[in-house]
Amino acid sequence: NKRFDNSFTNINATNARQLRKPQLCQDEGISFDSQMIIMGTNASCLLAEIARRMHESGVIGQGDEIIISSENHLANVTPWLKIARSVGASVKWWTVTGATTVGSKIDHHGHCGQSSCILSDLVTERTKVVAVSHVSNILGLERDISSTCDYIHRMTKGKGQVVVDGVAAAPHLLKSDATSTEQIPDWYVVSLHKLFGPHLGCLVCKRSVAQMLHPGGN
Repeated sequence: NKRFDNSFTNINATNARQLRKPQLCQDEGISFDSQMIIMGTNASCLLAEIARRMHESGVIGQGDEIIISSENHLANVTPWLKIARSVGASVKWWTVTGATTVGSKIDHHGHCGQSSCILSDLVTERTKVVAVSHVSNILGLERDISSTCDYIHRMTKGKGQVVVDGVAAAPHLLKSDATSTEQIPDWYVVSLHKLFGPHLGCLVCKRSVAQMLHPGGN
């Protein structure tokens, strides 16, 4: 597969050439028929690139909604806040604990909208992205990604995309069923150096979703 963004610089070319995608796919249960592996400089760059492509392709527009889990690393928060401000989308916060609250606009800190620890309180037909951390490296919290994907895809009739930061989870929890079960994330990003690999980001995504953002296939 080609690079997701031509601006990415390969700072570890020797190690990258040694990385064998077929072996990675076999280890993680990835099927090239329905999924893609995309390499980038690091996980943060890949997450930012997903958001940028969604913005440019019009996947998220005015009045749409983005749900962000509150324990996320900033790499899976900042790009979505930027898009929301740019297009006039609403941001909702999927918290770890606490009562449901309702706000209004995004302030300069990115705090806004409704928040709840219950996902069903937040999801509507206008939900276009759910950005979630598989595991929090601060709290040790593990989100049920398979159930989350199942719920989001059903409630949005396939229009909502689940973007998972799997960096903290990969060294401990990542196994083949994380990316090969029926209810898989649309996007799942890891850092290969956390898995004793080269210092690169690795994104596993649904082929159909990636091609929708870039019909040319790059």
